[in-house]
Amino acid sequence: MAIITVGAFNAGVANNVIPQTATLKLSVRSLARDVAEELVGADKVVRQGRALTGSEDFAFMLEEVPGCYLLIGNGNGNGDGSGDGHGACMVHNPGYDFNDQNVAVGSAYWSLLVERFLPAQV
Repeated sequence: MAIITVGAFNAGVANNVIPQTATLKLSVRSLARDVAEELVGADKVVRQGRALTGSEDFAFMLEEVPGCYLLIGNGNGNGDGSGDGHGACMVHNPGYDFNDQNVAVGSAYWSLLVERFLPAQV
């Protein structure tokens, strides 16, 4: 699934002249679950809730530097002593505790995503 939002398209001021330049501003949000399953196996990719395609303040960073935003699982702490000790809550929750083990798998995910979706440069 992908959502493409065209927020602005500006090109010239006359209806009978083709402008030399145009500016297109958009955002793309998608669910690249196939890459995660290829990387770690379908048995380790857990769909914990409804898919989220919301925007984040991260968009302000993207105005300066191109990039992408990824939601990656952080554990399965259930509040009852079960799980791996890391909470599965969202980042703005006061109980959030980043799982440092996610750095390696997150980096590998981005590498594989690039390999799958960007054309090879010759």
